[in-house]
Amino acid sequence: MKRILFIFVFVVSANLIIFGQMPKKWKNVDKNDFAVGNNGDTSVHAVILQESARYYFDVWREDLKLFCEIYRRIKIIDKKGIDAVNIQIPYYSINNYEGFSGFQGFTYAIENGKIKSYKLKNKNIIDKKLNDYVSLRTVNFPEVATGTIVEYRYTINTFDIVEPRTWYFQHDIPCLYSSYELELPEFFKYQIDLIGKENLAEANETENRQTLTYLFHYKDPIPAGQTHKDQSFSGTVNFDFRTKIFKYVAKNLPAYKSESLEDCQCNYQSNLKLTLYRVDENNNIVSDYDRFAWALLTSRLYQYVTKNNRIYNKLTSDYLQVPSSFVIYQPSNWAALDQNLQKDPNFGLVLMKAWEYKPLLDYALNNAGTEELQKIKAIYDYVKNNFVWNERYSIFTSADLSEISKIKKGNSADINFMLMYLLQKAGLQTYPVLIKTVDNGHLTQDMAAALQFNNVIVAVESNGKKYLLDATNKEIPWYLLDKNDLNLQGRIIKNVNSDFIDIQPNKKTYSQVQVTVSLQSDIAQCSINQKDFGYFAQEKRSSPQKFTNEFKNKFTNINDFDYSYKFLRDDN
Repeated sequence: MKRILFIFVFVVSANLIIFGQMPKKWKNVDKNDFAVGNNGDTSVHAVILQESARYYFDVWREDLKLFCEIYRRIKIIDKKGIDAVNIQIPYYSINNYEGFSGFQGFTYAIENGKIKSYKLKNKNIIDKKLNDYVSLRTVNFPEVATGTIVEYRYTINTFDIVEPRTWYFQHDIPCLYSSYELELPEFFKYQIDLIGKENLAEANETENRQTLTYLFHYKDPIPAGQTHKDQSFSGTVNFDFRTKIFKYVAKNLPAYKSESLEDCQCNYQSNLKLTLYRVDENNNIVSDYDRFAWALLTSRLYQYVTKNNRIYNKLTSDYLQVPSSFVIYQPSNWAALDQNLQKDPNFGLVLMKAWEYKPLLDYALNNAGTEELQKIKAIYDYVKNNFVWNERYSIFTSADLSEISKIKKGNSADINFMLMYLLQKAGLQTYPVLIKTVDNGHLTQDMAAALQFNNVIVAVESNGKKYLLDATNKEIPWYLLDKNDLNLQGRIIKNVNSDFIDIQPNKKTYSQVQVTVSLQSDIAQCSINQKDFGYFAQEKRSSPQKFTNEFKNKFTNINDFDYSYKFLRDDN
């Protein structure tokens, strides 16, 4: 199954360039590029003249990885546009999970009527380790100023083949030409989602052939205390297979401007997203020698796929090892996913094994009443105030709940499964609810992949009503969810009848404002009473000056404006 979604909206911008001149080759900058301006639009501070991305599989050292070649050329219109070339690229540096294959760049300027180039040097490229997993590459281009052009290219390789990096055709500055090319071996099958409303001018699919040359070294492991003939050897194998090339081109894309009520711009900004949904056997492998070499080449790739995306590839997939380490899989249906989730040792009912929870529960319920809602509030407050979220989302716990109870710190699954466990022990019916946070885009229901979920919250039932709880945010009360949770729908996991449910807070958000105005001569006396509910009750409310200004604008002949202001907040 392949799904391609896109909407054609042709918005032709009169600025600046003739598409017959594009795309230009690397370092082929001429005076026409410098002629690009903002066409009188003062909100435009920089323009992407052209950019491209190319995704393909290749050998990196002794591993098969996915490569992404990125190229971009940007014209700086004014000083504010310099921010557009402040390049920062986060990547997973642990165990060479992701890595760069070079980074080249130039700054171009017109000096004395001639184009002069300044080469990016290695000292301008800084890699900083942010934590044990992630590093940040920062690039500082030389001689950047108003009117200059910056051009750069790099290749990043990755083991993340299930959900590779999304390519955005549209940016916060205009883009005149953006292209994307994807070359896939015949045994990798991806779902391709094109999202957005902007100027997709070309989309085509062609066939090709690719040859991978693999020079491998095999060392036969010898168990401790044993000796046998060394079976270590080296060899070279060429793998030849058919490929499909998908290409997409967008032109004259305006700058993306987010709306005030927008949830996540990734749901609307023109982009292309890949999701791996099937891997077939490489049928071109004939000899045992070649099959063995292929197993070595793909070993780490599939180990990472299994480890980092285990629900998608291990629990919701049909497995076959042909040969060792070559995983053939495809996602199954939602019912199978629900069942497999509940068997995972770091999710759901499997976590509900016995440990010394009673002191925690007794402490949580110490001052609580006997009603179920009072117990819910008390246990929620206890977990929220005594366990620290490490700001990492997950649908799996990082350790046993008994261990989490000691260290009192963990990811979102650690915190919320602890909440779920204690609620169950207090006699309440609870269920885990898988969600995709707002900043990760909308949930896709037409492919049963738990990989797309990145957070788990708790559903608890009381007196025929269902409440949704998330104890990671210390700033909000029990009846609200973190705003990043409010992403339309999630999936509630039960022994039977798991289903999608609406994700909503347990209390509505609104304000009640009562304004009384009396006019005596040229003096207005105003009394304002306001009561806030839900999220409004948790935010700092605006000054009453806002209301006074509104009334002053309506009664322009009033010289004096006296008012009293009373503010109440509903925290129940």
